[in-house]
Amino acid sequence: MKPRTFILGLALIALSVGLPSFGEVSARLDEDGNYVGMSYRFGNQVRVWSSPAPTLTRRPLNPTGDTLGDLAPTVVESPLSGHWPVAVWAHPNGPDYDLVFSRWTGRSWTPMAFIDQDNAVNDLDPRIVMNSVGRPYMAWYRAESQGGAIYFSIFLSSRWMTPIRVSTIGVNSTDPQLIVTSDAHAVDCYMTPHGLRTQNITIPTTDTITDDIDPKIRSQIAIY
Repeated sequence: MKPRTFILGLALIALSVGLPSFGEVSARLDEDGNYVGMSYRFGNQVRVWSSPAPTLTRRPLNPTGDTLGDLAPTVVESPLSGHWPVAVWAHPNGPDYDLVFSRWTGRSWTPMAFIDQDNAVNDLDPRIVMNSVGRPYMAWYRAESQGGAIYFSIFLSSRWMTPIRVSTIGVNSTDPQLIVTSDAHAVDCYMTPHGLRTQNITIPTTDTITDDIDPKIRSQIAIY
């Protein structure tokens, strides 16, 4: 089964007059506590995150997110049995937004953790895909001083690899999209003032998703 990806954009949230104001992103469970999918509910204001307490069949992902100013998440499910999801979203960190993530562990979400917080620029628009063994790959937009840049990272055993820039320095790059064609190859597409650019990323493969190494990335750029 292919993993399912859920991207919640503020523009997609409907405003319903007369309904209570709420926003919820939760893991939905069956009566035995097994993960069965994601649940999204929204009220009459643009709120993404949830304030209700957990229930036997629902586990909110980020209950305080609206009060903190967190942006909408990108959520992708694993192709492995159980389909446990990974979520990434932009979280205010001083003067800028940095990306944070959480993983479903079978009964709960892991505590929110930064992917790369040692910068003073906005990291936005995360796009996640998983390979055949459930390893998340991610591309996103970073608002650097020279213009927009596209970055790429891979999730290791408990952390994300140090991000690498895949777009050309000095070329404003936006709107990342990521495709995994095999466990050893991903394609990162993004827009520039000159049109669409694609970055082919070669990824050394291993037999397990619990290794804690920094993969060596070799890439080739092609413009269409």
